[in-house]
Amino acid sequence: MPEYHYNIEQRSEAWHEARRGRFTGTDAALFLVAGKSADGIGAGLLELIYSKAAELITGYEKQHRESFAMAIGTEREPEAIAAYQETIFPETVTACGFVSAGNYFGFSPDGLVSKNGLTEVKCPQPPEYLRYIKQRSINPGYIAQMQWGLFLTGREYCDFITFNPDFADYPIDIRRMERDEKTIETFRKKAEAIEMAMDEILNWYSAKIEFG
Repeated sequence: MPEYHYNIEQRSEAWHEARRGRFTGTDAALFLVAGKSADGIGAGLLELIYSKAAELITGYEKQHRESFAMAIGTEREPEAIAAYQETIFPETVTACGFVSAGNYFGFSPDGLVSKNGLTEVKCPQPPEYLRYIKQRSINPGYIAQMQWGLFLTGREYCDFITFNPDFADYPIDIRRMERDEKTIETFRKKAEAIEMAMDEILNWYSAKIEFG
């Protein structure tokens, strides 16, 4: 069962601590790569397994520099949620810093919609926003993120919100993504394999320290 951490603020020290050693929506696309091993884990996902195990052992966390576009997107996210809230009234959006599941998995929702929904918010710069509202093509990595959130929470849909207030006549675009059970099943199988791999690495390390 997922555990909702409403009191954690995203990007805070507590949020980084909650994410440490956990596979999150950012990693979801790697789950969908079909590896050649018996468990389907590819080279990229295997590298990530060792990275997550190292985080748990040492506290190490890979550093990511926030670009200008990312900073603006983060700044505009509350405005995007407010605009979205107006379109779905009387349904409500609830903030939640982090959702954890089991020992190794988690998700940072942009918002929880009533009992069955999620939101994923993107606030791109004007050229990218214009391209999206014309082509209506969602980055596959974003789709994987949304499906990962639906997998971990058991919710039914995720509204993909694209927002840019510079476009005064059309500042928000909303597209609903339903659960894809085929993708959900792939996540489930890979998660089982990852849990076994993580346990094996951490147990091996513990034995190494204890017995040499």
